[in-house]
Amino acid sequence: MRPVTIFLGGDPSGLVSHIRWRRWGKPKAIGRGKGWYIPPGGGTSDGHSARARVIAWDLGYCGGQYAYRKAEWYFPEYHRHGHYPDATYFDPKLAMHICAGHYPY
Repeated sequence: MRPVTIFLGGDPSGLVSHIRWRRWGKPKAIGRGKGWYIPPGGGTSDGHSARARVIAWDLGYCGGQYAYRKAEWYFPEYHRHGHYPDATYFDPKLAMHICAGHYPY
């Protein structure tokens, strides 16, 4: 199932909504949606809605279901990473490990 929303909980910086996917089922799926962009050095209240790109990869079994096990998003317009705002570009090392339920930081 192609998710249209990803929400990590907490503040709006952990939300990407209205996601439309390309290449779903391929080794790397690419989604485009809306996320909450926080400028460098800013707080949540300094943020605003912006276009986000979501990448999902590492297909395999997770809880008995075949799924993407890693995902990440970033803001191409601002050359900034999504939920890890100090990074300035997409970096697979900062991926959410969906099955393990943890982040690399």
